Amino acid sequence: MIAKGAKFAWFFTYIPVGNDAAPELLARADQLKYMYHQIRKFRSTKPIFTMDFWNDGEYVNGCIAGGRNYLHINANGDIEPCAFNKFYTYLKDQMRESEKKENFMTVPAALRELEKIEMIRQNDGNYRLDHAVTATQKEILKAFDMTERNIREQAIGINKKLQQIDQM
Repeated sequence: MIAKGAKFAWFFTYIPVGNDAAPELLARADQLKYMYHQIRKFRSTKPIFTMDFWNDGEYVNGCIAGGRNYLHINANGDIEPCAFNKFYTYLKDQMRESEKKENFMTVPAALRELEKIEMIRQNDGNYRLDHAVTATQKEILKAFDMTERNIREQAIGINKKLQQIDQM
């Protein structure tokens, strides 16, 4: 890459999203640690700036998405806050088609809505979703190729981990 004139390299780690995601391909903690240190080593030994998408937030004061320090123009000429996440584009399209008020599907509004999905500890000691996933939340989840079932499966997995911690 350097011999071809590249001045910048951006490293990404796999994030499983959607029903066909493969969580077994997630980088292990030791691999993430290696990547973190290796990228910093490249910076001091190679004539190219290397960036770790997930671990270099200090260079841009956090995530660059959300229109803060970065924007992307997609193939349709639309401006998006993130080239790597179809979430924004999906929400924008849904907002155009929605009969609801104009800011119904803004990214901050969607994130606030998803934050309402909570787990609480029940009387039997198990952690479960506090309430059903709403129609609005289901619509937002589609942006990630997810369904209410994905949320429930994640909740079951989280419950198992929390049970293990409680037993320690």
